[in-house]
Amino acid sequence: MIVNLNIIQTKRDRKMIMIIALMLIISLCLVFGQIFLKLTFNESAYKFNINTLFSFEIVPLIFSKFFIASIFFFIVGMCLWLYVISQDIELSLVYPLISFSYIIMAIFASYLLKEELTLQKISGIIFICMGITILMWGYKIPLR
Repeated sequence: MIVNLNIIQTKRDRKMIMIIALMLIISLCLVFGQIFLKLTFNESAYKFNINTLFSFEIVPLIFSKFFIASIFFFIVGMCLWLYVISQDIELSLVYPLISFSYIIMAIFASYLLKEELTLQKISGIIFICMGITILMWGYKIPLR
């Protein structure tokens, strides 16, 4: 039996691109979830601490539009994550790809939350990108 390696490589490439795209979407869900959670606390006088955690002061926050949006993004991200880890791919490869969220968060926080994007943060982003590149370099995803 002759196997056409070009087709296998194409399927493998498509699967790897799909996994990377899903990890980017998961990272976006994490980032938007965190941004909406931050906005929940920004619009409220509530200050989180262990003494107020189990008080009724937190109830209005749970019903705020930003909190509901954050929960939505966290649930979507978790569902996509469950799909990714159910695939025949090494967890030690895909889990570090969540570091995309650090990159996206630094950029979005500088625009949406007016946080400063310092040279230290930019350097960290560069190192994360290099780490992702090293991690993905030459990895061949198994085909089912």
